[in-house]
Amino acid sequence: MLKTHVPVFVLGTICIVMLSLISFDAVARVYKCKDTDGNISYSQSPCVASSEQTQLSHSVKTSSVDAVTCSMVAKAAREVFSSVKRGKDAQAVFQVYGGLNGINPRMLNLINYVGSFRLHDKISGERVAQLSGGKCRSGGFGPITVEDLQFQDPMLAHQASIASQRQQVVKQYQQLAVPAVISVNFQETPLAEALRIIGAKAGVALDIDPSVTGTVNLRMDNVPWLQVVGRLSIEHKLLTGQGPKGIMISTMPNR
Repeated sequence: MLKTHVPVFVLGTICIVMLSLISFDAVARVYKCKDTDGNISYSQSPCVASSEQTQLSHSVKTSSVDAVTCSMVAKAAREVFSSVKRGKDAQAVFQVYGGLNGINPRMLNLINYVGSFRLHDKISGERVAQLSGGKCRSGGFGPITVEDLQFQDPMLAHQASIASQRQQVVKQYQQLAVPAVISVNFQETPLAEALRIIGAKAGVALDIDPSVTGTVNLRMDNVPWLQVVGRLSIEHKLLTGQGPKGIMISTMPNR
């Protein structure tokens, strides 16, 4: 598979663009601080009194409703209801979706909910789908995700797969737009291991290429994780870009 890399400086541009497109629940702020010596740092805490401060992001709203997931929940409910209306009992419906051992708890919850309409002769599959979507939006199915859903229709399964991939991309860009603040203290730490530690601290998937070698001596306190990766990218000539498994990091090829 061809891997496309985006230079690390492009990530900053991506952050700014995505920040204008993605909505959040919590209020998030990132500050750019410049001290008296001209050194620049980024933090989610206000700068010290002697620093020049610029607020980069503020009061970003988020919707608590995942419209994409609830839309797929409605489609899953419609499909389950079609099996119910064909006269299948609960055990038969469960078997369609892999049996009790093959259904995750949230999908099982959805099937049980749809099955509760078995005796409603006049209710339609569309109405069940609407009710299921509404229950999803109100949190009635708990923290259900597209990955929890199972489909018999290959087209619906394909739609769910695409929706899941898009959600993962949005999640990664959310983490780029408002980066987690971390502290690191590396002493002769292998570079690949240091990057894995950064990813774990930031909650970000980093796909580290085997070409990434060397050791790291670096201490940084309470800074956005992107700033740490950016510094390592400059010092070790790394390329950083979006990949199918997360943010790809590899060594810059020799010219």
